[in-house]
Amino acid sequence: MNVLFDPNPFCFGSASTMRAIIDALPDARARVLAGGPVIDLCSDLVVEQHDVRDVEALRKRPDLLAWADVYVAISNNTNVDVVAAAGVPLVFVDVLFWMKRQRTHAMDVASVYVIENYPGVDARLADLPVDGAIRVGPILARSKRASDGRAPVHVSIGGAASPDLVPGRNTQYPTRVVALADRLAQREGWPFLEVAMGSAARASVVPRSRAGAVTLDGATYRRRLTQADALLTSPGLNGPLEAFVAEVPVVFLPPQNLTQVFHLRAYEEAGLTPAGLGLADLLPGFHVDARAPEAVGTALVLDALARLSDRHWESVLEHVMARLAAVRTEPFEQTRRQRAWVDSLGIDGASEVADQIRRLAS
Repeated sequence: MNVLFDPNPFCFGSASTMRAIIDALPDARARVLAGGPVIDLCSDLVVEQHDVRDVEALRKRPDLLAWADVYVAISNNTNVDVVAAAGVPLVFVDVLFWMKRQRTHAMDVASVYVIENYPGVDARLADLPVDGAIRVGPILARSKRASDGRAPVHVSIGGAASPDLVPGRNTQYPTRVVALADRLAQREGWPFLEVAMGSAARASVVPRSRAGAVTLDGATYRRRLTQADALLTSPGLNGPLEAFVAEVPVVFLPPQNLTQVFHLRAYEEAGLTPAGLGLADLLPGFHVDARAPEAVGTALVLDALARLSDRHWESVLEHVMARLAAVRTEPFEQTRRQRAWVDSLGIDGASEVADQIRRLAS
């Protein structure tokens, strides 16, 4: 069974989703169209480097489409028409359906349209019904917390780069988080903290005396996560959910992009973190609509981040230290709430997607 994967190249979460599906398909031969930050997570896979911005790139590679028994696109609409025209069965995995703004061609032409469950999906399905869609639980690489080799905290901000987020140019978020990690290490008496991020973001960061940036492969990332007493992370999707499943307490940083503004709100509403780190908390009057055009919403978030002063980041540090202290005193209560919440979304979506791929390939 030959499976060609096409993850959104600017979202680390799509690469993590892909990994979970590949793990659930030990009988498959996988190849990956990879580019952008996600290529950092694909070094051990068979990779076809691919420019997602070139809508003709895949059309120029009929050999790839002829090889594939099934094509799996993960939140990436670029190649949907080419795949449909070639007659290759298409599985479209939509990890952000809860933020969908409009209908897409994938909803009509995919052999299987998979919606990853999340708060807000019901409302979106009411507005954008998708005939035959399959709704699954979180599609995650599932790990267990290690019983030895404890580290005080593992810090991660995901890929932290995209066409809209260019570290060192229109966002200083990676640099700000490394500076915060440096202060945190000094205050806690830790020798050094590494902040995991994509290679493009890492290149924009100047190391501090007690903190620096690092790019990790998936296996190393999960090992460090499961060996940590807590995860300190931007409020993305897969990173926090993987920690929830591994029963590692999560402490959040402010959001760095449009989707993370609303991820953080969902975690607050679920009682998984207290308010205080949202951009509206730090900058009263800030507002962005979840279904604003991507360029508009991203510009508003980047403007808000640029207005965060040293004083704002000092308040973030105090919030983080207070949350880490709370985690130390009630770690089991924190992990119980986290695990219950992620389990409420459904169990093992990766296996359900794998079953659909096998069905199409047979």
